[in-house]
Parts: sequence; C-alpha cells; structure tokens
Amino acid sequence: MLSHATPAGSAAKLAVRELFLAVAGKEESPQERIAKGKQALHELVLSFGGESNSFIAGIKEQYKLLKDAPAGFLLQDIIPDHFQAISLKEMANSTGLAYVCDAFIGADRPTGLSAPLQKIAQGFSLPEERSHFLDVCKGRSFRRGIWSKVPPKEAVWERIENCYLHASIQIQPGWNLEEGKAATFRVSSGREIGVHSASSKGIVTLLASRPEIQISEIIAQFGTEGWSFLKQLADIEAITILAQAQVGFDIDPYIEREMLSNRHLSDAFLEMITLSHFDRALILALRQGQDVYSNLIIAAQRQDYELHVDGALCTEAESLRELLPQLVPQRIRKLQWQGIINASLANKFL
Repeated sequence: MLSHATPAGSAAKLAVRELFLAVAGKEESPQERIAKGKQALHELVLSFGGESNSFIAGIKEQYKLLKDAPAGFLLQDIIPDHFQAISLKEMANSTGLAYVCDAFIGADRPTGLSAPLQKIAQGFSLPEERSHFLDVCKGRSFRRGIWSKVPPKEAVWERIENCYLHASIQIQPGWNLEEGKAATFRVSSGREIGVHSASSKGIVTLLASRPEIQISEIIAQFGTEGWSFLKQLADIEAITILAQAQVGFDIDPYIEREMLSNRHLSDAFLEMITLSHFDRALILALRQGQDVYSNLIIAAQRQDYELHVDGALCTEAESLRELLPQLVPQRIRKLQWQGIINASLANKFL
C-alpha cells in the first residue's frame, strides 16, 4: 500500500505548505511552527478582502480545513520534512507496479460527474489513467492506494461489492434510530457496542434483519460512508465478508495470484496483512484438496513452515497429525473472517 499526495488537487495545498515553511523556523518547537503558520494563513485570507479567483478560493478552502486541524495532521500533511506530489501515472512509471485500487471505496468511482465525463472515465484502459482523470476532475489531493506486481484482471471494487456479508448482531432493548441518541447491539463474542449516528444504526438494523446481504445493497442505501462503518464492524468481528464463489476456485482468484508470489497482501477490506508461513502453507494445502493434514505434514517436513512443541521443532508425521487438528480449524476461521478464503471452502473443512 502506497500513500502519497497527488498534484491534481495540490496547487492551493502546496501554496499553504510553502507559507507555513516560510514563517516557521526549523529550530522552533512543532507547536510554535504550527501557530506561526496558522496565523500567517489567517492574515493571508484577511488580505484577500472581497477579491475572488480560483487560487483565492482554493486558499480559503484550505484555511477552513486547517484552522481547527489537530497538530499531528499538520505536522504530517502540511510541514513534513519530505513532501512530493506525484500522480498515479508517474507512480506507475517510476515503480513498475500496477495500480489496483484506492483503499477508500469512493476514490475510483465517477460518482458526481456528468454523464459525458463518466463516459470519458470509462474509456481509459489502465486503472491508474482512469483514476488520475478522476483526481483531476474532483481535485483530489491524496491517495492511499493498493499496488501490485501483477495487474488486476478485474475491477477490485466491483468484485468486493458482489461479495456478501455475514452478520452476527443482536439489537438490544431500547434500540432507536434517532441521530445522536445512544443505542447498543451485541456481537458474537458477547460484547455490547454503542452507536450514536442514524446512518450507523440504520446499517446495524439492516444487518440484524438480514444476516447475509450483498455489499452493493448497503452501499446503494448508505453510500460510500457506510463502507467505513463496515470496516469498524469487521474489527469487532460483528461481520465477515464472504468471498465470492467462483467455478473452479475455492480461494478468491485475485488473492490467490497474489499469495503465490508474496506473503504480503490486502484482506477483504483492503487493509494490508502479512500471511504467516503456516497460513500460506494452509491455503496451499486447502487449494490442493484431498487430505489437508497430509498436505500440511509434507509442507512441514519440507520446512515451508515451523511448528514447535515445548521449544522443539516438530517434523514427525505422528506428532503433527495429533497437533494440527488443534490449530487448523481456528486458523481457517480467521482466514475466512479476513476474507482470504470463502465460506464454501471453510464449511467443507469445518
């Protein structure tokens, strides 16, 4: 995953950055640098008076965003020691990687653009060219993107939206849909979770009434903001993304291509994870089918992964056949929860 500023929406932002750097001495504390930068920006906005053009409008917009921004954000995003805006096309050319998608579900969508502009966006063959065009149209100044050595064969967000969620949610007494009023629900672990926003409550209500639902339905009703809340629900294990079943594959084909050459990949929520050597061997054993435990024993004896018992490396077939049934089911559940393997494969084994 690569995070970087993009030049499409950075003109006013770069001007503000230069202003902050011009008035803030490097020897001063971070708090002093930020205070001086904010004051200078305030004075600049006042000096514009009633004048208006695209540059002034951009500076004023930056002022609205930054005047109450936390110090940590300003230190990282406005006055870091190293800053360079780079487009997706430049990133692809300089790294040799293929752009897959942005970690935010709305970043690669032409939502809000006119029909002619949407048609232009759909005409680009490369994902990085299409998303660069969207950055220009929307003035986007920051990207947090997933990149790969292998170009994707399909639009990742379309694949994700076609997946289903499985929810384990119980609404508690006193549940309400009022904005700002607390309401609680219980997850499979027994934890009770409180929510306040009406949209979050709406999603919880929907998931409680329909334990399995396609992600595209939630996005259609609650917009891309609903995706962020789904990620929070996954973190507390209230929902699981069920990888889409495909003929001839029990493992999602896109993830399968990645994990064969790289233990670092993105999960169903496009968060970067690192597969352990054991998890990688387990996925390959599941892919081979037949006797999973025998496949894992062979992998252990081949030193594809290591299991230790009382500090000693375990490679004896008899010991492994006794140990693996205690470990494999829980690891399969974890891989399913992460969206690495789908329910059909997990259920065959479990």
